[in-house]
Amino acid sequence: MEASSNSQIAKNAIFLYVRMLLSLIVSLYTSRVVLDVLGVSDYGIYSIVGGVVLMFSFLNASMSSATSRFMAFEIGKGEINRINKTFSNSLAVHLIITLVVAVLLETVGLWILMDKLIIDENRIFAAQVVYQFSVLSTLVGITQVPYNAAIIAHEKMNVYAYVELANVFLKLGIVYLLSIGNFDKLILYGFLMLTVTIFIMMIYRLYCWRHFEECKQRPSMEKEFFKPMISFAAWGLYGDGCYSLRQQGTNILLNMFFGTIVNAANGIASTVLGVISGFTMNILTAFRPQIIKSYAFGNIQRMEQLIVYAVKYSLLLVGVLSIILCYEMDYILALWLKDVPEYTPWICRIILISFCIVTCSFVINTGIQASGSVKLQSFIMGSISLFCILPCTYVCLKLGYSPYSAYVCYGVFTIVMYVCSLVILKRQVHEIIVLNIIKSGMIPIISVLSISALLCYGVCMFLEESFTRVIVITLSTIIISILATYTLAMSIEEKKVARGYLKKLLWK
Repeated sequence: MEASSNSQIAKNAIFLYVRMLLSLIVSLYTSRVVLDVLGVSDYGIYSIVGGVVLMFSFLNASMSSATSRFMAFEIGKGEINRINKTFSNSLAVHLIITLVVAVLLETVGLWILMDKLIIDENRIFAAQVVYQFSVLSTLVGITQVPYNAAIIAHEKMNVYAYVELANVFLKLGIVYLLSIGNFDKLILYGFLMLTVTIFIMMIYRLYCWRHFEECKQRPSMEKEFFKPMISFAAWGLYGDGCYSLRQQGTNILLNMFFGTIVNAANGIASTVLGVISGFTMNILTAFRPQIIKSYAFGNIQRMEQLIVYAVKYSLLLVGVLSIILCYEMDYILALWLKDVPEYTPWICRIILISFCIVTCSFVINTGIQASGSVKLQSFIMGSISLFCILPCTYVCLKLGYSPYSAYVCYGVFTIVMYVCSLVILKRQVHEIIVLNIIKSGMIPIISVLSISALLCYGVCMFLEESFTRVIVITLSTIIISILATYTLAMSIEEKKVARGYLKKLLWK
């Protein structure tokens, strides 16, 4: 059974990486064109306006996590009736969340947009229109959450790869229309992004209606199913809400102290982080259903093993990419963008280094969520994020420090939050040996990444900045990381599996 589960995880990860690579290629191209067509100021406006909308999306994010957890748990149990009722209850909750978010966005969110943000008077109307497009896109996304959760819980990751192919062509179409359109470019971009969101939503929804019986259920509310989901989501709401407020609060502080130019730099950094985080989320999405189902079966040893694997390989992938990008960030940004906003290279570097720690926290949090008890985790993580990071950021900026200080504050506290996550996981799932996760998952990969980083430094010392150096560093880092991982980070069983896959690949 474990061999079959591992094979399913591997297949799911491959499908998700195909999806990610398609998205990566298009994202790098479209971001460059969009920045060039909109200009730095309008791109910054789109980033900050979209950020205000995202600030309230934590209501959806918390319930999305709850839906995914309970769907995977019930599928792990194998009781069809409970699966159907879990979906119908989650659908009802998300419709309620849609209404709540709509009210908040059209009151508090609109107030922030009109009274608190620094936007050129000539672009106020365009910002208002784009804001409404972003609101509609967010509301559509909220109603789609239960359907996406069903796809993930059933581990049909190939669907994401196929739908992303359609998404790729649609986004390329947006770039083309944006370049030839005579209408206001910022408004046109917002409208086209909304159109794509609605179209992709319909594809996912039609697939779910056709393949999953539970997705044909109507919204309903039953206390037995409704209450635990709301309890799970309510505490998740606190944690996600604090994180969202901290994230957007930082963006607003940067806007208040430095204007939209730094927001543009933050937008570019967020794009880079989004691409890199895709590597983490692909592995985590592939592992998540199995981790939850292992807990549902009561197989804690298997659950711990999956957490170790997820930490190990997600950190490896994110770490390798971060090393390459950190050394070559200036060249890559200059190659990618015609006009690189000030501060962008170092903001990207600091965010990437911090995200290596966040990656490990994501995996640990999945283990905590599998237990169904997220009260302690959400309270501690949310409180640190909002009441420690944001005040430190404000103090640093008020004292006259550069925008980098905001990201350094975040990086320092990610380490604190990771340690807290490990302690909470042990408290929630007593049978798990936390030291095994550190010893077998993190430490070997840190050794691998240290070797790769030293290699990159050596290459940079001997080669001048150029495309050739990027290629040399990329290939060298990947090869050394693979060899070092096989030697230092893989167990005997993992080496056997790796050799087996390699033999099959060579014989084909």
